[in-house]
Amino acid sequence: MRQAVSEQDKSAVSTVEEKVHLEKHLPYEPGRKTGPTVELYFHELTSRKNAPQRLLKLVGTLFLSLIFLATFPLIAILIKLFSEEPVIKKTTVPGKRGIVFQQYSYPTEAISFLEKTGAYKLPSVINIWKGQMNLVGPKAYPANDCNRWNNELSDFYKRFALPPGYFSVSEPVGNTKDLGTIENSLKQELDYILAPTIKKDLTHLFNLR
Repeated sequence: MRQAVSEQDKSAVSTVEEKVHLEKHLPYEPGRKTGPTVELYFHELTSRKNAPQRLLKLVGTLFLSLIFLATFPLIAILIKLFSEEPVIKKTTVPGKRGIVFQQYSYPTEAISFLEKTGAYKLPSVINIWKGQMNLVGPKAYPANDCNRWNNELSDFYKRFALPPGYFSVSEPVGNTKDLGTIENSLKQELDYILAPTIKKDLTHLFNLR
C-alpha cells in the first residue's frame, strides 16, 4: 500500500535523488507546478534500452574512446601550456535515479576550440564505460542547477529514469537561467524517455548535440 506523502515532506525535498525516492510511486498532479505533463509513475518510465541500442552504444563508445586516447597527449600538453587548470575537470552531476557522480571533461576555459568543436566532452567517455552515462540521453547538468529546476518543474525528476547522455536528446541550452528554455528542453527529453528507440538514437547521434 502506498503511503500518503504530506506537503511538508514535499517541501523538504532539496535534491533530485530525494524527489525520485519520494515520488517514484506517486502520480503526477496536474496544476501542482509547471512543466510538461507525464502521467506515469517514475518506475513505469523506460529504464533499459533494447539490443540494437546497446550495440550502438558499444560501437559509439569504442569510436569515442579511440579519439580520446589518440588526442589526449596533445590536448593535455596544450592545457598545461596555456592554463593552470587541471587537465581533467570534474563536475558533480545527477545521474540515473538522481544519484550523483563526477563527470569528466576538459576545462573549456583553457582552450576555446575545445568548446567550439565539442572536444571538451571526450573525457566523458570514461563515464560511459563506468555505466554512469549513455551514448545518447538527457543532457548532463550540474547538480546545483538540477536541484533548483527540480523544485520549479514538477516533472523534472522524471528525466532521471535514464542516465544522462554524451550526446543530448534536447536542443543546446544557451541560457540555463531561463526557466522557459529549460522547460522546452525537458519536454524533448521526456518525449524521448517515454519512447526511446534506435531511430531516435541515430537521429540525435548524427545531430551531434
